[in-house]
Amino acid sequence: MTDIGQIDHHHIVKACDEAFHQTLGKHFSNGLLTPDVSLDSVSESLEVELQFQGLFSGSIIFDMPLEGALNFVTTLPIVSFELSDQLVRDIFTKFGTDFGQRFVVSLLGNHTGVDLHSVKITLGTQGPTRNRQYTRQYETGCGGVNITVASRLQSLPSLAKGA
Repeated sequence: MTDIGQIDHHHIVKACDEAFHQTLGKHFSNGLLTPDVSLDSVSESLEVELQFQGLFSGSIIFDMPLEGALNFVTTLPIVSFELSDQLVRDIFTKFGTDFGQRFVVSLLGNHTGVDLHSVKITLGTQGPTRNRQYTRQYETGCGGVNITVASRLQSLPSLAKGA
């Protein structure tokens, strides 16, 4: 079986970017959820299966209103890929500066002076599917800062208008 380290991360980046753009825009307007759209339905629609060489499969779960970040939850012990600078730019362009800053700052653990071109995300997962425990480790280009954040993915509350 091919070693996970041999997976072409550029293909993962491209697939994640495409999934993000094809799905997120349908539910957001100026960085805000459109009326009467619940966060749970958005996250469900954003779960995109990604498979590469039979080794990588996972889903993209969008929980910006709760944590301010995209969580790439995988079925493998550890998967690494780069967050492309084009995706970061597109987030700022399409959804505004405030939305973009919150997204990027959450990814970088509130650290400043980080080179956005060198952000990498490494995930480890365990436990049951939707309520799994996962760890996010951020390796940035500013002196090798490593940040590990553990949290549990819970059932997402409705953010529908009036809820």
